Amino acid sequence: MRNQAVTLRVIVAGLGNELLSDDGVGIHALRAMAGMFPPSVELVEAGTSVWALADMVSAGDVVIAIDAVESGRPAGSIVLLSGADAQQALRAAGAHGMGLMDVLMLGGADTPRVIVVGVEPEYVGYGMQLSPAVARAVPHVIAAVERIAGAWQTDDAAALPMQMKNRASMHAIAAHIRGLYQ
Repeated sequence: MRNQAVTLRVIVAGLGNELLSDDGVGIHALRAMAGMFPPSVELVEAGTSVWALADMVSAGDVVIAIDAVESGRPAGSIVLLSGADAQQALRAAGAHGMGLMDVLMLGGADTPRVIVVGVEPEYVGYGMQLSPAVARAVPHVIAAVERIAGAWQTDDAAALPMQMKNRASMHAIAAHIRGLYQ
């Protein structure tokens, strides 16, 4: 008997403080994605208000968090994090005070499947605009989110073990992003 198609709920959360230039990359990218996805993909402008997101996010099957992530790479570089790496990135207090994973764990919620699409910031200081390097990365962030969300929307996505799904999808998406920079 073939598995019935299951559409997982995907929450794309734009994190960051848009008043601090590149820290707001998650908000800028999320706004650029308005109207691009089916109803099973929910766009949530979280900003720095992770507490308001806690109940909504814990109920989601998959969370794609877009945020500035300091990885030591050149400004505008995109990093994809999952598993423990994603949890660590979302625990970092930084400009948000308390990370999303901290809030979810305090609430006793089951930790959702979380993938972070991070962008290396160039400048985090007062300003409403992204630096040129980070602004150039936004279309690539959107492409990565589309591929990740699409991977979780396939007919057999629910049947795949989390480790296999993440590994296969993350490698394909990472290869796509590497290709964009060559």
